[in-house]
Amino acid sequence: MSRSRWSGVGAIVPACALLSASFALPVVAQTDDVGESGDRASGETIELIVVRARKRAEAEIDVPLSMSVIGGISSSALETGAEIAGNVANLDFATLPTPGTAYGNIRGIGPLGSPLNSLDNTIGFSVDGVPTSSLGFAPALLDVSQIEVARGPQTTLFGRNALAGAINVVTREPDGTREFGAMAEGGSHGHVLAEASAGGWLAEDMIAVRGVLRYQSHDGDVPNPITGGNDAEAELFAARVALRFTPGDTFFANLSARFEDDNRNNSFLILREAPDFPKGGSDIDNTGDREIFALSLRMEKEFSSLTLTSLTGLERIELLVESDDTDSFLFGAAFGLPPEFFIAPDVDRGLTEEVEYVFSQEIRLSSSAGNTVSWVAGVNYFRSDYAQDRVQTSQFFPTLNGTNDTDIISDTISAFADISIPLPMMPKLVLSGGLRVARDEQDINSTYVSNGFFGTVPTFSQDQQFSDTYLTGRAAVTYKWTPEFVTYVSASRGYTSGGFDRFTPDAAFGVADAPFSPSRIWTYELGMKASLLDGQARLSGSVFFNDVDDGQLSVFDSTTFLFSFANQDYETVGFELEGRITVVEGLVLNAGVGYNDSELKNVGAAAAAGAANGNRVPNNTEWSFNGGISYRFDADALGLPGEFALSADYQYSDDRFADIANLTTLPSFDLVNARIEWDVGRFGLYLFGSNLTDERPQYFGAAFGPGATGVVIGRARILGGGVNVEFSSGG
Repeated sequence: MSRSRWSGVGAIVPACALLSASFALPVVAQTDDVGESGDRASGETIELIVVRARKRAEAEIDVPLSMSVIGGISSSALETGAEIAGNVANLDFATLPTPGTAYGNIRGIGPLGSPLNSLDNTIGFSVDGVPTSSLGFAPALLDVSQIEVARGPQTTLFGRNALAGAINVVTREPDGTREFGAMAEGGSHGHVLAEASAGGWLAEDMIAVRGVLRYQSHDGDVPNPITGGNDAEAELFAARVALRFTPGDTFFANLSARFEDDNRNNSFLILREAPDFPKGGSDIDNTGDREIFALSLRMEKEFSSLTLTSLTGLERIELLVESDDTDSFLFGAAFGLPPEFFIAPDVDRGLTEEVEYVFSQEIRLSSSAGNTVSWVAGVNYFRSDYAQDRVQTSQFFPTLNGTNDTDIISDTISAFADISIPLPMMPKLVLSGGLRVARDEQDINSTYVSNGFFGTVPTFSQDQQFSDTYLTGRAAVTYKWTPEFVTYVSASRGYTSGGFDRFTPDAAFGVADAPFSPSRIWTYELGMKASLLDGQARLSGSVFFNDVDDGQLSVFDSTTFLFSFANQDYETVGFELEGRITVVEGLVLNAGVGYNDSELKNVGAAAAAGAANGNRVPNNTEWSFNGGISYRFDADALGLPGEFALSADYQYSDDRFADIANLTTLPSFDLVNARIEWDVGRFGLYLFGSNLTDERPQYFGAAFGPGATGVVIGRARILGGGVNVEFSSGG
């Protein structure tokens, strides 16, 4: 190992000491049963966080894995993936400039380049338990109750490609409460947000409904002297409707429909070294549009000792991207030519349309709430039907010329089971484990037609298949020192699928693309969770080691202009520590810190891409921190009616390498947000500041040559205010 790696391991020692010291912290005894509402035995006074990380409702403290549960996340964030990452230790966010190209990295586990197809993600993402592909990450956050982020391999219960972890967005369910809410806000850079929501009974005590509508826009904050306008414009329209059918006490059905149209105008990559950075150099108005339409149906039937659940999901995702592939300032710096040389609106551009249908069906049985033995077992079918039509012209790159028509069909069928059993003679000791067996199949059918560019073949077709059968699993031992304090140790085996590159980069030369191989991981984790001070404080922490075999990487050969796949081994080690405390009534503090050290090992063919033993995994921060404060108090202290709510949050993300060769660094960044609100009855007025330091995080980067680094950046500072109103008349 490298010296830096050994010095990094030393940073884990204080965290381990803190975990050990927390063993002596006082806790309050409570019973162990969890009902549907998340409450434990009658008389319980401690508020519990209920999650479904193991496909059944459980108190988060009882789940033997590292989790972050986020509530109150900003619904107005345009980069929702970045917003989630900013609240979770050891979760990094990366993205290309158009919707549907974002991805994440948990504990240093992520793509070694960028995702190769719509299913080449290492984080399983779902809404209300219904999975989507990487093209659907991350959607608008509508009517969200909480967001559950589970670290470590989750393929046992969440299926293919949850190698690094899983993120599940939990929306609010219709409960019959008659309510109406509306809000509107405006701010700098043309920021506009308007939203309305309503709920109530359609049929008393039988059919409840909730609905929400949102419109959002942003004028752009990256000047473009070539077009004379601003890049990074955004416009979003989103809606969600949910129905809950409850004909009796033992059965319910939830049906929801979700739609969003997210349109962006971003330069593909902009020159970081520009003296007046940031500025865009596209010679056309780039377009990146994503439309999502999703349906889900969840049905549950309660029996005397078990629950039968059916979960069905259908989603259509369409991406339309029109882009200038040669930013004038970036390519001018790379080739040592005036930027004007690359102003050619009719060439060096591409038009790509991608449409994907995602269908999933899961049927499972699980133990009823309160059972001593907690278990779940089920079967799952997942299908992705993906199609791409792409037309490109380029003066410089053969592979960016011609027409591509590509279809990829992926099927996975699997069976899984998971169980937790307290030992009869030692009820404080709980053994848990799970297994999943799955079969993946992927077919690609693609046709390329040249536009006559030198060196390309006139036409080329390929029709290939890839399949694999695999077994994943997990095992954990939990010791419940008291119902409010637990420790656990676990081992997990994860898997992410192989398949085909959706861009068939070698087709222009008449070469069929070989499939990339699956990746596998072993993760070992030691952790603790505590509810302290009569439930006024929570503390959780874990240390981990990840050993990844065959991380997926695409390698470009500059002599042959061909791409190939070079699977690469790597490992990460680190910790996360998170806590929350109510200091006095109305004053809440929360904080989280994450550390992980990664390094490549057993470097072989990936050396062609600059990989070397000891290099760090790209898009992986070593240190991350997030913290927040909120305070609510009566306004009568100021001689006013109602109450005030003050809040602020802070995020720090360490620098990271943008590439596997560790040649390009994305700098560290600090983000600060703040809000003050005055609530009087049903009405509220507020002022807010987003990214108060006006720092531009760099979420992706690529080196085009010395002094020519192309990057994707986050939003500038937004200052604004708004008003909201809420009416409710009970259930």
